[in-house]
Amino acid sequence: MLDVALSTEVDDGAWGSLAARASLPIDSEIYYNVECNGLTPEESRRRFRRVPIRGRAVLVRGQSRYGVYAVDVSPMGIGVYSPKQLFPKECVTIFIADREPIDLALRRCKREAPNAYLCGLVFPTGPLGPSQYRNFINSMR
Repeated sequence: MLDVALSTEVDDGAWGSLAARASLPIDSEIYYNVECNGLTPEESRRRFRRVPIRGRAVLVRGQSRYGVYAVDVSPMGIGVYSPKQLFPKECVTIFIADREPIDLALRRCKREAPNAYLCGLVFPTGPLGPSQYRNFINSMR
């Protein structure tokens, strides 16, 4: 189940209406080709394995809305490329087309390129349990 790439998407109208949209720090062909991009290594010392997700989402931070690119997901949270620097412990909400909003807290943010900050967002209640995570993964397909 976890070896498949998941996808997220925001329609072009919503994406175009955002004042700030993230840029990809890598070529878009490489970004969308999960098998060869090396963004989620198989060998990792992390507590939970990351599952690649690709596509656009809307991140709401206070009154601001940003276009972000999804990178990966784990029971801990979601990785995204953001157009603006975010700061640890900030609370944000991610909107993905046809899904419920997801409340998250920022864990880390590192600049990868202009308009591309790699951000780690965690679930505020802690890691998802196995059944919650399975349902979350299935909702992303």
